Amino acid sequence: MIPKIVTDNAACKGRDAEREFYRSGDSVKNVKVFEPLPSDHICFSCPVMIECREYALLNERFGTWGGMKEYELDAERKCLGIPTPPYGIYNLKGEPE
Repeated sequence: MIPKIVTDNAACKGRDAEREFYRSGDSVKNVKVFEPLPSDHICFSCPVMIECREYALLNERFGTWGGMKEYELDAERKCLGIPTPPYGIYNLKGEPE
């Protein structure tokens, strides 16, 4: 479950996430997948961007979270030694709950 601080305070709250943030499968179809988000992307003005990113590193396998695309989240996980979430929830130590 996404923390309440993120869901209540996110800049993207109430927006069409499926349209604005790519989801699973887009990585294969979208040739621009390895381009970073534009500097004016909604994530970069979000008051809970860091909390969103921290949540996604531990819990979300697909999509754009906290200003990072899937490949950026995967790279960050590798640097931090956090396993890629299968779909389940991990605690702050990166262990399954």
